[in-house]
Amino acid sequence: MPLYLRYMGAEAYGLIGFFTLIQSWMYLFDLGMSPALGREVVLLRSDANKKWRIRVLLRSFESIFTALGALTVLIILLTKQFIVNDWLRFNELDPAEVSNAISFMAITIGFRWIATLHKSLINAYEKQVWLNAVEVILATARFPGALALVSIVSEPVYVDFFAFQLAISAVEALIVSRKTYALLPEREGKKVPFICLEELRRIAPFAASIAYGAGIWILISQFDKLILSKALTLGEYGYFTLVATVCTGISTLTAPISKVFLPRMTVLWAGHSRDAFVDLYRKGAHLVLVSVVPIVTSISLYPLEVIVVWTGNFEAAQWIKPILPLYAIGCGILALGSIQYWLQYANGNLRLHVWYNSVSALVTVPLVYFVVLKFGVIGAAWSWVLLRACTYVFWMPYVHRKFLKGFHLRWVLIDVMVPVLCCVGVEILVGEYIWNHAGSDRWAQMLKLGGVTLSGFVSIFLTNVIIIRGRWLFFRSAS
Repeated sequence: MPLYLRYMGAEAYGLIGFFTLIQSWMYLFDLGMSPALGREVVLLRSDANKKWRIRVLLRSFESIFTALGALTVLIILLTKQFIVNDWLRFNELDPAEVSNAISFMAITIGFRWIATLHKSLINAYEKQVWLNAVEVILATARFPGALALVSIVSEPVYVDFFAFQLAISAVEALIVSRKTYALLPEREGKKVPFICLEELRRIAPFAASIAYGAGIWILISQFDKLILSKALTLGEYGYFTLVATVCTGISTLTAPISKVFLPRMTVLWAGHSRDAFVDLYRKGAHLVLVSVVPIVTSISLYPLEVIVVWTGNFEAAQWIKPILPLYAIGCGILALGSIQYWLQYANGNLRLHVWYNSVSALVTVPLVYFVVLKFGVIGAAWSWVLLRACTYVFWMPYVHRKFLKGFHLRWVLIDVMVPVLCCVGVEILVGEYIWNHAGSDRWAQMLKLGGVTLSGFVSIFLTNVIIIRGRWLFFRSAS
């Protein structure tokens, strides 16, 4: 990302942030089908008499996804002149070339849209190792590979960047599609229609709950970015994209955990293995803590140093410094608070999730709109962290009480507070010592940040080992 910022400039880099924003809003059209398909595959694949229905479900969803994807691409292409002339604010870029870049964005989103459905099925078959290996290769081609292209092509480099993204996304769609069909059960002589209304009606309530919740969540989590894309210049939005990239990185740390745990937790809940379910839930929460808290703590304590070390751009670091800690802390709270969704998903009842997201949207959208217009990006940052904190403090205990009675208070005090306080305390102490006994150049600061974060990882990992292996609390009574 720092090299993209150097080669492309802040305004062109802002286009990457806008591209990410469009992709996020695209998931509104998922309609809950991807996660619903994943859950159905988990339940059907072990039943020899019913597993052929997986083909029926996939074909029905593919038909709907293809139609929605084509419609979305068409809408973006028809509105691209409005985006260029009336929404984005830029001074240095050529409007005609920006229009071409948006065309490439639209078609790229169409390919990635189809791949999302197939990845959901692959994950449901618990082929995460294969899927992760493919995603590592494609991500390497998508970003470092594109960087090599950007560094050698002539202006405008951002158009070539998005053309390259289109090519990689087409390859991705092809690879995951072939793997998906290799996993499917035999037809067993049964006809597979393009759309099976009976199957769709059967899973419609669950899919609709996910779709509504996901749509509201996108509105909640992306509304500030949408308003800021209009309020900020494209150059400033490029700097804000660095903040969004950090937040995405924090979320990416926890995404593999949920992918692995959700199918297994669904099986345990369906099999009424409550003790095993609680054990697995606790271990998942521990993994989230270990993955996220040390990095969030380092970013929050040393935001200026993080951006300077990362980008070498002091101007960007000064602009980002006051907002990065707030967004990082909010993402850390969100990562841990979101595990309550695991309970609802495994149970198959998302009624509480729907109600929560509805109320959140009613509060968040007008609040964010007001604070962004009144206070700018710092208002968006404060609203982000405070709303996430309210969710963790008030909503998570309620969900735990509904699904795991007698669990929440002991879990918060022992499984959460003890490791977090140990990690923060150790990083503050180590940071104070290192910052007073090391150099101030960029490489020295990188080593300082590495040492501080490593100390946090070690402290929280050891604390979690003691909690898991020790006998501090008897959780098996939770039901």
